[in-house]
Amino acid sequence: MKRFPLQQNQLKSLQIEIENLQVQQEENLKNIHNVQLYETDAQDTKQKIKSENEAYQTKLSRYSSLKELADVAMGNGRSSKEKITLQEYVQIAYLDRMIQKANERYLSMSNQQYQLVRSAGSKDKRSHEALDLDVIDYTNGSVRPVSSLSGGESFIASLALALGMSDEIQSQAGGIQIDTMFIDEGFGTLDQDSLNNAIQTLMNLSGENRLVGIISHVKELKERIHKGIIVTKDLHGSRGSVAKVVNEE
Repeated sequence: MKRFPLQQNQLKSLQIEIENLQVQQEENLKNIHNVQLYETDAQDTKQKIKSENEAYQTKLSRYSSLKELADVAMGNGRSSKEKITLQEYVQIAYLDRMIQKANERYLSMSNQQYQLVRSAGSKDKRSHEALDLDVIDYTNGSVRPVSSLSGGESFIASLALALGMSDEIQSQAGGIQIDTMFIDEGFGTLDQDSLNNAIQTLMNLSGENRLVGIISHVKELKERIHKGIIVTKDLHGSRGSVAKVVNEE
Protein backbone atom coordinates (compact mmCIF):
# COMPACT_ATOMS: atom_id res chain seq x y z
CA MET A 1 0.00 0.00 0.00
CA LYS A 2 1.28 3.34 -0.96
CA ARG A 3 1.72 5.83 1.92
CA PHE A 4 1.58 9.52 1.68
CA PRO A 5 3.70 11.15 4.30
CA LEU A 6 2.03 13.98 6.23
CA GLN A 7 3.63 17.23 6.29
CA GLN A 8 4.55 18.76 9.62
CA ASN A 9 1.93 21.46 9.42
CA GLN A 10 -0.79 18.94 8.61
CA LEU A 11 0.14 16.77 11.59
CA LYS A 12 0.02 19.74 13.86
CA SER A 13 -3.34 20.76 12.49
CA LEU A 14 -4.75 17.28 13.14
CA GLN A 15 -3.38 17.29 16.64
CA ILE A 16 -5.04 20.63 17.35
CA GLU A 17 -8.32 19.34 15.96
CA ILE A 18 -8.11 16.26 18.16
CA GLU A 19 -7.49 18.41 21.20
CA ASN A 20 -10.43 20.61 20.28
CA LEU A 21 -12.62 17.55 19.92
CA GLN A 22 -11.51 16.32 23.34
CA VAL A 23 -12.33 19.69 24.86
CA GLN A 24 -15.69 19.66 23.12
CA GLN A 25 -16.32 16.14 24.38
CA GLU A 26 -15.56 17.17 27.93
CA GLU A 27 -17.82 20.16 27.53
CA ASN A 28 -20.60 17.93 26.20
CA LEU A 29 -20.15 15.49 29.08
CA LYS A 30 -20.26 18.39 31.50
CA ASN A 31 -23.42 19.72 29.87
CA ILE A 32 -25.01 16.26 30.03
CA HIS A 33 -24.16 16.08 33.72
CA ASN A 34 -25.61 19.52 34.27
CA VAL A 35 -28.75 18.58 32.39
CA GLN A 36 -29.09 15.50 34.57
CA LEU A 37 -28.71 17.69 37.67
CA TYR A 38 -31.26 20.12 36.30
CA GLU A 39 -33.64 17.26 35.61
CA THR A 40 -33.21 15.95 39.14
CA ASP A 41 -33.78 19.43 40.55
CA ALA A 42 -36.80 19.84 38.30
CA GLN A 43 -38.28 16.58 39.56
CA ASP A 44 -37.65 17.63 43.17
CA THR A 45 -39.19 21.03 42.49
CA LYS A 46 -42.16 19.42 40.78
CA GLN A 47 -42.72 17.13 43.77
CA LYS A 48 -42.38 20.06 46.16
CA ILE A 49 -44.88 22.09 44.14
CA LYS A 50 -47.26 19.14 44.14
CA SER A 51 -46.95 18.72 47.92
CA GLU A 52 -47.41 22.44 48.53
CA ASN A 53 -50.42 22.51 46.20
CA GLU A 54 -52.00 19.63 48.10
CA ALA A 55 -51.38 21.47 51.37
CA TYR A 56 -52.83 24.64 49.85
CA GLN A 57 -55.94 22.81 48.67
CA THR A 58 -56.40 21.36 52.16
CA LYS A 59 -56.08 24.81 53.72
CA LEU A 60 -58.36 26.28 51.06
CA SER A 61 -61.00 23.69 51.81
CA ARG A 62 -60.72 24.40 55.55
CA TYR A 63 -60.85 28.14 54.90
CA SER A 64 -63.97 27.72 52.78
CA SER A 65 -65.67 25.76 55.56
CA LEU A 66 -64.67 28.28 58.21
CA LYS A 67 -65.70 31.21 56.02
CA GLU A 68 -69.09 29.66 55.41
CA LEU A 69 -69.48 29.11 59.16
CA ALA A 70 -68.37 32.70 59.85
CA ASP A 71 -70.81 34.01 57.23
CA VAL A 72 -73.64 32.10 58.87
CA ALA A 73 -72.60 33.44 62.29
CA MET A 74 -72.57 36.99 60.88
CA GLY A 75 -75.88 36.54 59.10
CA ASN A 76 -74.35 36.57 55.62
CA GLY A 77 -74.74 32.88 54.78
CA ARG A 78 -76.48 31.73 51.64
CA SER A 79 -79.13 29.98 53.75
CA SER A 80 -79.52 32.87 56.22
CA LYS A 81 -82.88 34.16 55.09
CA GLU A 82 -83.33 36.64 57.94
CA LYS A 83 -79.69 37.82 57.86
CA ILE A 84 -79.30 37.71 61.65
CA THR A 85 -76.04 37.12 63.48
CA LEU A 86 -75.37 34.18 65.79
CA GLN A 87 -75.38 36.58 68.72
CA GLU A 88 -78.79 37.89 67.71
CA TYR A 89 -80.04 34.32 67.17
CA VAL A 90 -79.13 33.41 70.76
CA GLN A 91 -80.63 36.67 72.04
CA ILE A 92 -83.83 35.97 70.10
CA ALA A 93 -84.08 32.52 71.65
CA TYR A 94 -83.85 33.98 75.16
CA LEU A 95 -86.11 36.90 74.26
CA ASP A 96 -88.84 34.58 72.99
CA ARG A 97 -88.80 32.64 76.28
CA MET A 98 -88.81 35.88 78.28
CA ILE A 99 -91.76 37.21 76.25
CA GLN A 100 -93.67 34.00 76.84
CA LYS A 101 -93.20 34.32 80.59
CA ALA A 102 -93.93 38.07 80.54
CA ASN A 103 -97.24 37.50 78.74
CA GLU A 104 -98.40 35.25 81.56
CA ARG A 105 -98.79 38.45 83.60
CA TYR A 106 -99.07 41.12 80.90
CA LEU A 107 -102.52 40.05 79.68
CA SER A 108 -104.05 40.30 83.15
CA MET A 109 -102.14 43.50 84.00
CA SER A 110 -103.49 45.17 80.82
CA ASN A 111 -107.08 43.97 81.35
CA GLN A 112 -106.72 41.36 78.60
CA GLN A 113 -105.94 44.10 76.07
CA TYR A 114 -102.26 43.59 75.20
CA GLN A 115 -99.84 40.79 74.51
CA LEU A 116 -96.17 41.14 73.62
CA VAL A 117 -94.73 39.63 70.44
CA ARG A 118 -91.31 39.86 68.84
CA SER A 119 -91.13 42.09 65.79
CA ALA A 120 -91.17 40.33 62.42
CA GLY A 121 -88.16 42.40 61.31
CA SER A 122 -87.49 44.84 58.49
CA LYS A 123 -87.81 44.34 54.77
CA ASP A 124 -84.10 44.41 54.08
CA LYS A 125 -83.51 41.77 56.78
CA ARG A 126 -80.30 43.46 57.87
CA SER A 127 -81.28 45.65 60.82
CA HIS A 128 -81.62 44.63 64.45
CA GLU A 129 -85.41 44.76 64.32
CA ALA A 130 -85.55 41.05 65.05
CA LEU A 131 -84.99 42.06 68.68
CA ASP A 132 -87.69 44.75 68.66
CA LEU A 133 -91.04 44.24 70.33
CA ASP A 134 -94.60 44.77 69.13
CA VAL A 135 -97.88 44.46 70.98
CA ILE A 136 -101.04 42.72 69.91
CA ASP A 137 -103.95 45.02 70.70
CA TYR A 138 -106.96 42.74 71.22
CA THR A 139 -109.40 45.66 71.18
CA ASN A 140 -109.02 45.91 67.41
CA GLY A 141 -106.78 42.94 66.54
CA SER A 142 -103.90 45.14 65.38
CA VAL A 143 -100.17 44.62 65.85
CA ARG A 144 -98.17 47.75 66.55
CA PRO A 145 -94.76 48.71 67.97
CA VAL A 146 -94.36 49.14 71.73
CA SER A 147 -93.30 52.73 71.06
CA SER A 148 -96.97 53.49 70.34
CA LEU A 149 -97.97 52.66 73.93
CA SER A 150 -98.76 55.46 76.32
CA GLY A 151 -96.59 56.16 79.35
CA GLY A 152 -98.74 54.07 81.67
CA GLU A 153 -99.07 51.27 79.15
CA SER A 154 -95.30 51.28 78.63
CA PHE A 155 -94.75 50.99 82.38
CA ILE A 156 -97.01 47.95 82.59
CA ALA A 157 -95.21 46.36 79.62
CA SER A 158 -91.81 47.08 81.21
CA LEU A 159 -92.94 45.61 84.53
CA ALA A 160 -94.21 42.47 82.80
CA LEU A 161 -90.91 42.11 80.92
CA ALA A 162 -88.91 42.59 84.12
CA LEU A 163 -90.93 39.86 85.83
CA GLY A 164 -90.62 37.63 82.76
CA MET A 165 -86.85 38.12 82.71
CA SER A 166 -86.71 37.28 86.42
CA ASP A 167 -88.68 34.08 85.82
CA GLU A 168 -86.46 33.11 82.88
CA ILE A 169 -83.24 33.72 84.82
CA GLN A 170 -84.48 31.57 87.65
CA SER A 171 -85.49 28.77 85.29
CA GLN A 172 -82.05 28.81 83.64
CA ALA A 173 -79.87 29.43 86.69
CA GLY A 174 -79.90 25.99 88.22
CA GLY A 175 -82.07 26.66 91.25
CA ILE A 176 -80.97 30.24 91.95
CA GLN A 177 -83.89 32.15 93.47
CA ILE A 178 -84.36 35.86 92.79
CA ASP A 179 -86.32 36.86 95.87
CA THR A 180 -85.92 40.65 95.81
CA MET A 181 -86.78 43.29 93.23
CA PHE A 182 -87.08 47.07 93.26
CA ILE A 183 -89.31 49.26 91.10
CA ASP A 184 -88.47 52.94 90.76
CA GLU A 185 -91.49 55.09 89.93
CA GLY A 186 -93.89 54.76 87.00
CA PHE A 187 -97.05 54.08 89.02
CA GLY A 188 -98.15 57.70 88.76
CA THR A 189 -98.70 57.25 85.01
CA LEU A 190 -101.28 54.48 85.47
CA ASP A 191 -105.03 54.81 85.35
CA GLN A 192 -107.04 53.29 88.19
CA ASP A 193 -107.63 49.90 86.56
CA SER A 194 -103.99 49.53 85.48
CA LEU A 195 -102.82 50.56 88.95
CA ASN A 196 -105.07 47.97 90.56
CA ASN A 197 -103.76 45.27 88.26
CA ALA A 198 -100.14 46.25 88.89
CA ILE A 199 -100.64 46.28 92.68
CA GLN A 200 -102.37 42.90 92.56
CA THR A 201 -99.50 41.46 90.53
CA LEU A 202 -96.95 42.74 93.06
CA MET A 203 -99.01 41.37 95.93
CA ASN A 204 -99.03 37.99 94.22
CA LEU A 205 -95.26 38.20 93.96
CA SER A 206 -94.98 38.87 97.67
CA GLY A 207 -97.06 35.76 98.20
CA GLU A 208 -94.38 33.85 96.27
CA ASN A 209 -91.85 34.69 99.02
CA ARG A 210 -90.40 37.64 97.14
CA LEU A 211 -89.56 41.02 98.60
CA VAL A 212 -90.70 43.86 96.35
CA GLY A 213 -89.30 47.36 96.86
CA ILE A 214 -91.24 50.28 95.36
CA ILE A 215 -90.05 53.88 95.05
CA SER A 216 -93.10 56.00 94.38
CA HIS A 217 -95.14 59.01 95.51
CA VAL A 218 -98.50 57.30 94.80
CA LYS A 219 -100.44 57.36 98.08
CA GLU A 220 -102.63 54.38 97.22
CA LEU A 221 -99.60 52.10 97.17
CA LYS A 222 -98.95 52.81 100.84
CA GLU A 223 -102.61 52.39 101.71
CA ARG A 224 -102.80 48.99 100.06
CA ILE A 225 -99.50 47.65 101.30
CA HIS A 226 -99.29 44.00 102.28
CA LYS A 227 -96.77 41.99 104.23
CA GLY A 228 -93.64 41.27 102.23
CA ILE A 229 -93.85 44.47 100.19
CA ILE A 230 -91.74 47.51 101.09
CA VAL A 231 -92.83 50.87 99.74
CA THR A 232 -90.43 53.79 99.88
CA LYS A 233 -92.10 57.16 99.47
CA ASP A 234 -90.14 60.12 98.16
CA LEU A 235 -90.65 62.88 100.72
CA HIS A 236 -89.64 65.75 98.45
CA GLY A 237 -90.86 64.49 95.10
CA SER A 238 -87.37 64.23 93.64
CA ARG A 239 -84.92 61.38 93.24
CA GLY A 240 -81.89 61.42 95.43
CA SER A 241 -83.74 62.90 98.44
CA VAL A 242 -84.14 61.11 101.75
CA ALA A 243 -86.72 58.35 101.44
CA LYS A 244 -88.99 57.03 104.15
CA VAL A 245 -89.33 53.24 104.37
CA VAL A 246 -92.72 51.88 105.31
CA ASN A 247 -93.25 48.24 106.21
CA GLU A 248 -96.77 47.33 107.25
CA GLU A 249 -97.79 43.93 108.48
